[in-house]
Amino acid sequence: MLPELWGEPRVDMLLPSLWAFPPYVLFTILLGGGQEELGWRGYILIPGSTPRGVVGNLVLGVIWACWHFAAIFYPGIDQTFMPFAGFC
Repeated sequence: MLPELWGEPRVDMLLPSLWAFPPYVLFTILLGGGQEELGWRGYILIPGSTPRGVVGNLVLGVIWACWHFAAIFYPGIDQTFMPFAGFC
């Protein structure tokens, strides 16, 4: 649905039916970067080592944004083809 909003054709082979959606989500979480959240929240925000609450999350958000912003400039990866507003 999102590619259609950006004016791109839908790829029916990627997600041919709603029955394929749960395994697709599980695959994405386990192998496609969904586990990245464990690193950002579990490693960077180690309990007791950084500020918690709003300040800690804002600091983490800035670090996350800087880390991922650089990916826009590497050719051949997914972020290169994403609209900037959708990436952020």
